Amino acid sequence: MDDQDEKRRGPKPKFSLDDAVDIALSLGLNEFSLAAVAKELGFSTPSLYRVIANRDDLVDKCLERIAQEMPLPPADQPWQEQLHFFTDALWNLLDTYPGLSKIFLTRPFSFRHAQDYIWTLVDNCQDAGFGEDRTGFSFGLMLLAEMTFVSHLHVEQRRNLNIDNPQVDPKLMEPIDRVSLTRRLFYKTDDIWLDQGNLRDRVNFVIAGIEAVRTNRLALPSTRTFIPATTKDDGEAAKPAG
Repeated sequence: MDDQDEKRRGPKPKFSLDDAVDIALSLGLNEFSLAAVAKELGFSTPSLYRVIANRDDLVDKCLERIAQEMPLPPADQPWQEQLHFFTDALWNLLDTYPGLSKIFLTRPFSFRHAQDYIWTLVDNCQDAGFGEDRTGFSFGLMLLAEMTFVSHLHVEQRRNLNIDNPQVDPKLMEPIDRVSLTRRLFYKTDDIWLDQGNLRDRVNFVIAGIEAVRTNRLALPSTRTFIPATTKDDGEAAKPAG
């Protein structure tokens, strides 16, 4: 009998895998322990091994649940707007589940839980006029996802370092005092930097790059427009429209 079989011995617990996932998500993806989950369920830690193999297994089950909550953009929107919808929806999901950004950035193969979603979105954007380059579009889509994860992780840190957060270590303030900046000036960031910051401009920039590559144009348009730059007959890049 192997170790896992040994863990699964005993009476079947009166809770489900969904119950364990609910508790883990409520405790936080980065924060929960199996002991804490078991305590909330009212059982001993070994009882959890009836429904999961280990903590990593429970994290995977949480990611499966979260992936099912991600809404698809309306299929009749232009592919550019579908990508904006995607990053906005992803951001909202990251706000709902603190720690999710770090999980996706540090946990290998986490994207596999969203594989069906990703391919459906790729198909919809192709139908919306992107074209047949599934590989190139998928690369751009994953770039947008990773950029959203990194941006959200930075915002999470800014939120934690806000002067009004009582958990901020006073020692973090000392270098700021030495350069004659007030604590509030440095740590009381503008509201925009506690929300999405300039994520939309970044998304526009990536979309512009995707469009430029897709149409074999060398010049990129403004980050605030989807109109690709035109190229003069002599090969000199013209200024972007607008």
